[in-house]
Amino acid sequence: MNANLLVRKSAALIAIKRTYVQLSAVFLIFLLTIGHQAYADDQVILVITDPAPVCFPATVNLKLPAVTAGSDIDLVLSYYLDETLTTQIPDPTKVGAGTYYIVGIRLSPFKLAALPVHVVVNPATVGGNVSGGSATCSGSTSGLLTLSGNVGIVVKWQSSVSPFSTWTDIANTLTTFTSGVLAQTTQFRAVVQSGTCGEGFSTSTTVTISPATVGGTVSGGSATCSGSTSGLLTLSGHIGAIVKWQSSVSPFSTWTDIVNTTNTYTSGVLIQTTQFRAVVQSGSCASENSTSTTVTVDPTSVGGTVTGGTTICAGSPSGVLTLSGHIGTIVKW
Repeated sequence: MNANLLVRKSAALIAIKRTYVQLSAVFLIFLLTIGHQAYADDQVILVITDPAPVCFPATVNLKLPAVTAGSDIDLVLSYYLDETLTTQIPDPTKVGAGTYYIVGIRLSPFKLAALPVHVVVNPATVGGNVSGGSATCSGSTSGLLTLSGNVGIVVKWQSSVSPFSTWTDIANTLTTFTSGVLAQTTQFRAVVQSGTCGEGFSTSTTVTISPATVGGTVSGGSATCSGSTSGLLTLSGHIGAIVKWQSSVSPFSTWTDIVNTTNTYTSGVLIQTTQFRAVVQSGSCASENSTSTTVTVDPTSVGGTVTGGTTICAGSPSGVLTLSGHIGTIVKW
């Protein structure tokens, strides 16, 4: 920030003309001449350039030539903590953040000028913590991720997939982020910077992606006799963990849970036709049912009774014989 200060006798007025990086302004302040005379044709030129911001715990040296470059070279410089110029800075080569005052004095003839100088010390960058990552299903977003505890502004976000060694930049400078559709487990973090301090990374959060559930196919169902088991049923082609098996009897509208989480199952004794299926779930995705297989259960065979036999003459037909009371299909006589 640049400025020129003119001290004139006629009004005991110091006109401060100061040019900043972004602004140009003229400031007028009045100072006592503390008993000395100043002539209208005399002037003191004091130019102040604010030092570049530094990062904590660094300090600033106000005695660097760049701070007063452009000022009269014969000035005696003093450094003060307050605008009333009563308290000098103990060590102008090591000052922290704040507004200080530099006085330039020409001793003969006596002339002076005073200007403020602004020192910026940025706090050290703190990346902070990202929360909100959880498990979700393939084709879903990350859900809302939130950065907190950071010191500095968000420069960008980043994402990484297995093996999580390379990070891809995301153009987002907010403290919240929601991804697009994800197809694999992904880590997210924010990049933060405080002023001129170095960048810092937040902690990362992991969004675990499970593949979509596939119920698969159950094989092995066949016909059997009442009092027999289903035989070995096998689930294949599924994606996800087996949550349970289920069974259903006619009219096959209600399903009963079976405690079994393996991909094979054999029922107990069956007395009626029964369907079986498995329930599968992949991670946090919705559960899906496998195809069902039917074990047809036939009642136990009963031979029944044949009636109609009588005594006949050789060479004559038997007459009508009748089977009754049987259970099952007549295979032959």
